[in-house]
Amino acid sequence: MIISVPDVIYLHSGEYTISISVLPTKTEGEVIEILKSTMRISECKDKLLCYPSIFGGIFIFLRKSILSRIEFDGYLCQGKDGELFDVNKFHENLKHDFSCFRFDDGKIYCFSRARKDKECKPIDNIGLRFIVD
Repeated sequence: MIISVPDVIYLHSGEYTISISVLPTKTEGEVIEILKSTMRISECKDKLLCYPSIFGGIFIFLRKSILSRIEFDGYLCQGKDGELFDVNKFHENLKHDFSCFRFDDGKIYCFSRARKDKECKPIDNIGLRFIVD
């Protein structure tokens, strides 16, 4: 059996951490080692590390507490212009076809319903996969 989880990108804005699960999946990493050793999701105790890999989608954490999980059918792209991340604006703007936000590291990421260029990564709303061979 092969265990596969999405790659996770972590973005920070003040006390918020936004995790975005993106494709392609990977078959190595800390979460996979935890799951391989016990085959129990409950052994993965760090929500910030494990939840995005196991459940996929976009998570918003306040410190290490989960505020929300969002399924977004679209892509994560690098941007050139965006507004400062705000939780309420983020939820509202994800209803649009394209929205961009600036994070603490100065990088700008856009959430798009359509692939804008080949560098855009598909958001993975599935998470953990078991492949039986």
